Amino acid sequence: MVHARIISIVLLGATLSMSMACNRPTGEQQEVVVVNEKVSSPSLLSLEEVENALSDSSWAVIDLRRPHEFAEGHLPGALQVWRDDIQRHDLPYSGMCATREQIEQLFSELGISTGQKILIYDAKGLVDAARLWWILKYYGYDDAYMFDGGLAAWQRSNRPLSTEPIHKAPSEFVLEGPSRADWHAQRSDVEAALADSAIVILDTRSQDEFEGRNQKLGAFRAGHIPGALWVDYCLTFDYRVTQEFYTLEAIEELYQSRGLHADTPIIVYCHSGVRSAHTTFVLRELLGYRNVRNYDGSWTEWSFFEELPIEAVADEETS
Repeated sequence: MVHARIISIVLLGATLSMSMACNRPTGEQQEVVVVNEKVSSPSLLSLEEVENALSDSSWAVIDLRRPHEFAEGHLPGALQVWRDDIQRHDLPYSGMCATREQIEQLFSELGISTGQKILIYDAKGLVDAARLWWILKYYGYDDAYMFDGGLAAWQRSNRPLSTEPIHKAPSEFVLEGPSRADWHAQRSDVEAALADSAIVILDTRSQDEFEGRNQKLGAFRAGHIPGALWVDYCLTFDYRVTQEFYTLEAIEELYQSRGLHADTPIIVYCHSGVRSAHTTFVLRELLGYRNVRNYDGSWTEWSFFEELPIEAVADEETS
């Protein structure tokens, strides 16, 4: 499950820029070509491996997109799931991951059985796929995988899409393993980290969100958790074209340039735990970081509680 490619990396100046967002480049760009590098993870499947999985009944394939997007064309045999299906709906703020029981019921209704290998893809560089991948890993289900490049890679290869809905008989899916507390951060963990300089709180949102210039729907205040380090999640892959990960060397350089290393204790957050799940995958699976937790509630939860502190660059500029 090693992925090798020739890939162009857009940098700001001579390095990966921390001021570049997924869909809006700023400043002068310099193209640097990196040749014959590899990104490797047992959880990341190549195009050929995905094609084999589609014809293997031991696999279940999940398309993590909205229903209308799925209906326009999906990988043959894929099942449709969207964010609403994998989050709780009983809280005053949105985005918290679904309970163990919710996931078991959802997968059982979809016809996925305990023990099947689960392949997840999307059309956004795996940001949505990574959310479900992280949830399964958190609940102790190891047979979860993602397709590097997702739908874009499939279409570039001129492989066929299907518009046929898939209806499987209900089955029984049980998350048999124990939850992994070391993959999950709660609000109390983040509060404790504010007083512990050894723990890095990593904000993976856009620069405008981090600085408090953009308050997304679902947030109650604008800004970031005090002392957080900002590294946009989408600096690790080619968002505009291939939607595949950049080279391992480039990704390592990105985080090392911000002072992060394999033994750094890190709590990752974003708006609602989706983009931060993507970064959790990158740090744990691609770079081998050992102490990375995804703050599930992320900014939607943190901003809800008025007693919790925030910082905003925009406020500092107007004061």
